Amino acid sequence: MKAKVLCLFLCVGMLMSCGNDDAASENFSSSVEMNGTGFNPDRGTYSVREGDLHRELNFSVLEGEAAENSPAMSIMLYVPYSWDSVSGSYFPTFGEAQTPLIGAYLYRGGNAYYIHGDTVEVTDLGNNRFRFEFADEFASTLQGETFPFNGTIEGTFTRIETP
Repeated sequence: MKAKVLCLFLCVGMLMSCGNDDAASENFSSSVEMNGTGFNPDRGTYSVREGDLHRELNFSVLEGEAAENSPAMSIMLYVPYSWDSVSGSYFPTFGEAQTPLIGAYLYRGGNAYYIHGDTVEVTDLGNNRFRFEFADEFASTLQGETFPFNGTIEGTFTRIETP
């Protein structure tokens, strides 16, 4: 099951990262570290989909050239329809329709890491600018390796319209 979910997130991230590089945002800052190595994205995109139970926001955050093993991160937010804003605390778990959920994956060096822990704070700063705060989180591989994952990513994302 985890492998299928991981594959789905990889596909979503790859689809969202395609597009015009000239239109991609270069206005990013990051203090994220995993196992002593930083993740320093320089652009990102996002899309919005109205799901059955949640509004879904899918973010693709990229570092460096768009090559197969370039570091990248996929962040999926599941926002309850009862919320007026995207800002709030999200839980990296399964939940009910009223529960704000997040799915986050980091891809580096041909490996995929599932980000999990307590909560992730998300702030919509307006004008397509978002901040993601990861505190006391962990990054785990399918092989069971787990590393500390902490820090903040903030940037202006290019919105991609979905059909």
